[in-house]
Amino acid sequence: MKKTFIKNLLRDIKGSLSRFLSIVIIIAVGVAFYAGVRATSPDMKMSADYYFKKNNLMDFKLISTLGLTENDIKEIEKIKGISKVQGTYSLDAVIEKNQKSLVLNILSLPEGDMNNIRMNSGRLPVKAAEAVVEQRFLEENKLKLGDKINLKSGTDKNISDSLKNSEFVITGTASSPLFISVQRQLSSVGNGSVKGFLYILPEVFKSDVYTEVYVKTSGIESEKSMTDFSSYKSKEDIIEADLKSLGKVQNEVRYKEVLKTGEDKINEAENKLNKSKIDAENKFADARLQLHNAQKEIDTGFSKLNENELLFNKKTTDGEKEIAEGKSRIKSAEAEIAAKTKELENGWLQLTEGKKQISESESILNSSKQQAENSLSDSISAKLAELKMLLSADPENPEILAQYQFLNEIYEKDIKGKDFDS
Repeated sequence: MKKTFIKNLLRDIKGSLSRFLSIVIIIAVGVAFYAGVRATSPDMKMSADYYFKKNNLMDFKLISTLGLTENDIKEIEKIKGISKVQGTYSLDAVIEKNQKSLVLNILSLPEGDMNNIRMNSGRLPVKAAEAVVEQRFLEENKLKLGDKINLKSGTDKNISDSLKNSEFVITGTASSPLFISVQRQLSSVGNGSVKGFLYILPEVFKSDVYTEVYVKTSGIESEKSMTDFSSYKSKEDIIEADLKSLGKVQNEVRYKEVLKTGEDKINEAENKLNKSKIDAENKFADARLQLHNAQKEIDTGFSKLNENELLFNKKTTDGEKEIAEGKSRIKSAEAEIAAKTKELENGWLQLTEGKKQISESESILNSSKQQAENSLSDSISAKLAELKMLLSADPENPEILAQYQFLNEIYEKDIKGKDFDS
């Protein structure tokens, strides 16, 4: 019977070979597809674990509305099973591109070896005004290295309240293990949909506290979070419970710190206000004293002004009287000047006539002087000639000799070669 079954089977296959081959191929494809699907999931999980391990992806991301401090990090590090804790900064901002607002997640560059980014092109930022953007975001928005990005808060606040500068130059593109999915988290700014990420230097953020903290756990389970998810989940649940318990404690501590800081600022402001009030009161007192003194000076000034006004009026009256008298004297003086002017004119005529007479008299005088000079010189010369002749006749006559010597001496010394005035 078995042989008969086989013979019938072979006969049926032979009689419908094409259908048999089609069924065989369909079964083979189905088995191959099933085997591939069953193998894809483990391969993808292994690839994911490899990628997470290579980039040292965090296990927990802690955030707080009050911010996280160094003290929080120290307390987190004390939890058993945690190998590394790293504080970081982030915020959401928007840029304007083609008349559209695009939301970007702004993060600080990792300062340790957790959540390492992989550079696709360019270089990491080294200056405050430099940034690295996501490769996909750069390509989708047709940006290039060297372009500038201007960030805005997307809210009523100014971006300068959170960042030291708002303009950044693109120095490179990168991939981040924090953004492995096309689907991104929602945002409270812009249209609420994050389109990419941007990494900048930590010191560009103005925040005094961390906005989030990354936590890395120890153990082999952390390296097999996808391939051995149950073991990873069991361990992480314990650490998660410890983190939540610590969070309640640290939230209270942080709340008290914020409250104390606020109270300190309020007290400082009150002290400044009280000091300002005291200073203002002192200034008001000084001002009132100055106003009082000024009022006294004003009253004294008004008194002096009234006195000066009376004196001014008196002096004005006296001055007007003096002016009237002066005008009268001026008129008298003008009349006298007119008379004196006429006398001067007459005197000038007389003076001119006198000068003419003096000139004529001088001419007559000079002529008389010349005649007298000539006459005197001629008479003495004639007398000397006469005495000289008498001496020739009687050389020994002492009287004639004495006269001659006397006249000759006078002639030589006082007359010869001199004019009448000399």
